[in-house]
Amino acid sequence: MTGSPDDREDGDLTGRLDADRPDPLEPLLRPLTTYLATPPGAFHRIRRRAARRRRARR
Repeated sequence: MTGSPDDREDGDLTGRLDADRPDPLEPLLRPLTTYLATPPGAFHRIRRRAARRRRARR
């Protein structure tokens, strides 16, 4: 009888032969643990620079 790759005897449904080793791409695909917010004052600094550029163009 011919079985599908899902019918493995060891219960691994992914079809990988190296089921005991972790996936090397898992750390890259995992979401970040912390959210890095902008530093304090960044918004105001950007607005000041934009205002200076606008004044310099006139």
